[in-house]
Amino acid sequence: MRTASLSALRCGTGRYGLQVLPPGAAEPLVRAPEPEVSQREIGRPWPLGDEPDAGHLPAGAVSRIRALLDRLTSDGLGRAAVVAHRGKLVAESYAPGFPREMRHNGWSATKSVAGVLAGRLVHEGLLELDRPAPVPEWAHDARSGITLRHLLAMSSGLDCPPGATAWAHGDRHFGVYAGPDDVWRDMSGLGLLAPPGARCAYQNSDPLLSAGIAVRVAAAAGLAEPVDVPWRLLFDPLGMDSVLLGSDAAGNFLLSGVCLATALDWARFGQFVLDDGVWQGGRLLPEGWLDYILTPAEADDEGIYGGGFCWLGRPVYEGGMPERTALASGMYGQRLFVLPEHELVVVRLGQGDDEELLAAAVREVARIVAG
Repeated sequence: MRTASLSALRCGTGRYGLQVLPPGAAEPLVRAPEPEVSQREIGRPWPLGDEPDAGHLPAGAVSRIRALLDRLTSDGLGRAAVVAHRGKLVAESYAPGFPREMRHNGWSATKSVAGVLAGRLVHEGLLELDRPAPVPEWAHDARSGITLRHLLAMSSGLDCPPGATAWAHGDRHFGVYAGPDDVWRDMSGLGLLAPPGARCAYQNSDPLLSAGIAVRVAAAAGLAEPVDVPWRLLFDPLGMDSVLLGSDAAGNFLLSGVCLATALDWARFGQFVLDDGVWQGGRLLPEGWLDYILTPAEADDEGIYGGGFCWLGRPVYEGGMPERTALASGMYGQRLFVLPEHELVVVRLGQGDDEELLAAAVREVARIVAG
């Protein structure tokens, strides 16, 4: 059994929240710049500030929503819960010892961040969904048929399935968190298990490669230095000032599972998705990106994966969600729900969860805001 030992983990520098180093390594190969001072205006309503603004809902509705969130953070598992409706912060709740300014790792909800980051490059005209992914290592073999659309739909066909036992030696899927010095080298070097686009499989290779492509293409175009790309293109425009990312020793972002942010910043991300990539009147994603996210992946026989590394909430919860529900989902119960028909974003973060309690709470919040 190979696990990430304490010697392989290092508190990040600057914007890196965590750097995973190979066993025996003392220093990272790349250091990130220090975070910039927050420009968020104190006292302004969310999302430009952090203050609630629920005046569009009856007081009784807000109280009922807050009570539902309090249940989610008082079960010994939930740590933070937030509801935003029509672009306004309605209610928030935090478990004792977990204040609103605390960052929470989204675990695999981070994959959805990788998808949106790639979408930013599509909007900028630097990437295309249906052209071969710009990975030089693939140029002269069958992997040259892998497109960005394949990657964003977990349909690359690359040989990186989770092992039968998590963290087992040789498990390429979980091994990215156990000390490789260069995940780009490892993931781009994978062979094919199936033809591109022929099968849909949940694995870390596809979001890691999508994020790596976005960073490399943006840097080559002069949009930002590699270590700044996620902030310059995504987090800074959205005012997600709390974000820290994980990386390997070479500075590759681990956007398969290490993104730490406050619950309010996770909600900002959800609002951006809900608004189809428009933020404060400016479009940052291609028009129709939300519909793309909500469209089942072509190769997914179960119909649970959408585009951009998002899940489809209705099949995941076996019909217990509104028809069009996008879901960013991470280990230990990290959940970000986007419900377009209800103009609703619901965030729940914690350490384990009661799925039935959470699903019932989201459904009830949707009923309340619908009147």
